[in-house]
Amino acid sequence: MSKQLTDAWKEVLGKKADRAIIRYAITGDGSSAANANVTGRTGMAWVRYDEKDDRASQVMNYRFPGIAQGVPVVVGKQYPTDRFFQILGLNVELYYQSMPAGTFPAYLIPPHGSTHTGTSGSDPAPIVINNIVHGRMRPTSPVSMNVFVETLYYEYNGTITYWYGGTVSLAAHSPPDTGTHRYVLISINATTNTLATTAGVIVPSPVSPTLPDVPMGHIPIGAVMLQDSTTAITYSILYDYRILFAVAGSVAQQINQLLAIVADDWDFEFSKHVVEGE
Repeated sequence: MSKQLTDAWKEVLGKKADRAIIRYAITGDGSSAANANVTGRTGMAWVRYDEKDDRASQVMNYRFPGIAQGVPVVVGKQYPTDRFFQILGLNVELYYQSMPAGTFPAYLIPPHGSTHTGTSGSDPAPIVINNIVHGRMRPTSPVSMNVFVETLYYEYNGTITYWYGGTVSLAAHSPPDTGTHRYVLISINATTNTLATTAGVIVPSPVSPTLPDVPMGHIPIGAVMLQDSTTAITYSILYDYRILFAVAGSVAQQINQLLAIVADDWDFEFSKHVVEGE
């Protein structure tokens, strides 16, 4: 075959482009798994074409890592030379038929709180006060009439003390009469380094109860709103009262803040040392 004929064939074939194939699918393999990831194959996800639950296929998924099951998506090749089919985007039109535009993004990614760490870089998360660990008060798991207080450094009478974390019961403070409520203060007794409870005055539910005074020598942690019907303590009735983040300034609070920063830096440096094997 002459060179002219070969060049002519190359020119013709070079103009040929593969037909772009777009398919619609639902993510996941139809199981109860938390997401559509393919176990053991990073970057791959299960999808089901034509909503057939008995036939699942693996496709690339680098746009929506950890995407939940049951999400309508568009699958295809971004370029004709791509080796694998991939999730190109969300089937937004299908979503729009049943819900407002601002609703469906919340369903894309399953729970992933563990990724919001100091080393995740480009994975920002809004910070609420319950995310701040030092001295945080939280319900127990499973929920009960106890509350748990996270570890905390605090200063009392010139001495830096470390609270190791622990629980305290509020069962004895539930208002006995129907239609009443009260605040119960949770604090650390700095003399004994133990949790303490201080019950407020019981008032009828239409009346706002007052917070109990902080006992002398105690470090306030939080308050709990107990009603006569309270059988388990949840976040909805917890109110933060940590001296570490109080508005009023004092030497003690400044020391606590510095200690918290030092503790976090130390934990980070130690973790980095272990990970990198230095």
